[in-house]
Amino acid sequence: MTLELPSGISQPSNPDSEDLLDDKTRYTLNAVYTYWLQHHGRLPKPADIFNSAPVGYYSSALEVAQIFSSRGFKRCITIRGVDISPYIKNGLTSEQMYVISFITDPTVTGALGTRLKKVGVKYSTWRAWMRNSTFRDTFNSIASQLLEDNFHEVERGLLNSATKGDINAIKFSYEITGRWDPNKKNAMDVASVLASVVEIISKHVTNPLTLQAIAGELAMLSAANGIKTGRPVARAIEGEVIGDEGTVFTIGTPDYQVETL
Repeated sequence: MTLELPSGISQPSNPDSEDLLDDKTRYTLNAVYTYWLQHHGRLPKPADIFNSAPVGYYSSALEVAQIFSSRGFKRCITIRGVDISPYIKNGLTSEQMYVISFITDPTVTGALGTRLKKVGVKYSTWRAWMRNSTFRDTFNSIASQLLEDNFHEVERGLLNSATKGDINAIKFSYEITGRWDPNKKNAMDVASVLASVVEIISKHVTNPLTLQAIAGELAMLSAANGIKTGRPVARAIEGEVIGDEGTVFTIGTPDYQVETL
């Protein structure tokens, strides 16, 4: 297929250098050149050329990107006076840049493997590219910026899931808003149990030395496991045993009361 230049657009000055190009590369060359002129020096994306071509001419926009990266295309488009430096970002090919833009496109659904299949790139090729520090850094930079730009969509999706009754979404929403801390809840449960144990023991054990020994060991146990039980306040006849970190176990009376300051 041959793409004729629109009327008013002159033939490039060095057409002989294009004689060795295959038909599809020559078609792409003319399409890019025409777009560049009509859009006042702005280069098209591979998808622009793919969408403007007859249906079925290219297998995918990736094929266009591969042509953009070919030596013959780059040589000939440069001879026509077109600056293609935007196609060569950080030393990456047009094909690689197109794949990055496709993989990070939030409107494209599916996991990485599904996206690679859609764009026509093998997973082994992707892994090889990711071993290149330039490619990996470029991908991570674009992906991070994309996440930051679309974080409001992430929050809206979380809210949507929570309002639909998704328990995990509800838990996560409470965690990030500080309304619920599962780790703190567990610590509070243990502290409550320890306080109840001391209360029960104080009702049934009358020997002060035994009570002191029990309370002391419980205090050391809670401190060793990072459990803060708060500072109990109680009415007592026999007295108190003060453990590590100021933990107080009050002993010796059935009218034991616990409050947290």
